[in-house]
Amino acid sequence: MEKKSILTLTLAASAMLIGARPVMVSAAPQAACSVLTLAEVREIIGPTVVVFEPSSQGPTVRGDHTSSNCVYMPPGSADTWKGAGSGFFYLMWGPPVTLSTGYEAYMKRHWIAQIKGNVLATASVSSGKAVSPTLSKRLLDAVLKKL
Repeated sequence: MEKKSILTLTLAASAMLIGARPVMVSAAPQAACSVLTLAEVREIIGPTVVVFEPSSQGPTVRGDHTSSNCVYMPPGSADTWKGAGSGFFYLMWGPPVTLSTGYEAYMKRHWIAQIKGNVLATASVSSGKAVSPTLSKRLLDAVLKKL
């Protein structure tokens, strides 16, 4: 190959790389409980959990952000919950500054949180007595994979 052809090819490739920009993934607000199937959640939290108050799961607009959460608990009364797994995750869509502020607040509370594109996601899973960081991370990862 001639030097002129190599130089032309190099310049063309450089121009393409300089012009390339990362594309930000943007997820539209949705009901948090629609992100994962109940079967997927039960694999992480426990086989008996159900959606707690399904009617309250839709996205809610507050100021400059939209949020939605989904809570999973065993069915029945508080007497039957002892020792049973439960969990939830929370999603917030908004501008980067709002997401960063939310992220810092959740991390100060030792929650598991992550920002993906225009969404802040947090998750927590309890084994009945204490929060399980391992299961909380699994739930968060499953949610983020679907966004």
